[in-house]
Amino acid sequence: MKRDVETLSVLDKLDGYRAVRFTWKASGKQDVGVIAQEVYEVFPEVVVTGDEKETVTEGDEAWGVNYEKLGALALEAVKELKAANDNLRSELNAANDNYAADIDALRAIVEEQGRQIERLKAGAP
Repeated sequence: MKRDVETLSVLDKLDGYRAVRFTWKASGKQDVGVIAQEVYEVFPEVVVTGDEKETVTEGDEAWGVNYEKLGALALEAVKELKAANDNLRSELNAANDNYAADIDALRAIVEEQGRQIERLKAGAP
């Protein structure tokens, strides 16, 4: 039922909007969310502008956010973070393997130098 499907890159766009705490003017209640105009700049598909809303409480200029769609973006961001974490873990494991090999090589050098010192002490060539 869908066409032109493309995977979004989300992490590089997260700086384009922010999570905020705010107080609703009408009720005085505190809430958390995002600013629709900020989200619109990076993910316009998530925002419902005033002229698209079925019910508008503060006039036609009020915008809203479809938070269910933000969930899909959050899941993709988690996948991107996991991939980055997996890459870093692989790099760390490779670095640890190289470190262990370097330590083994250094131990062999030190042992050989110790044997050479013992031979010199004994007067051997």
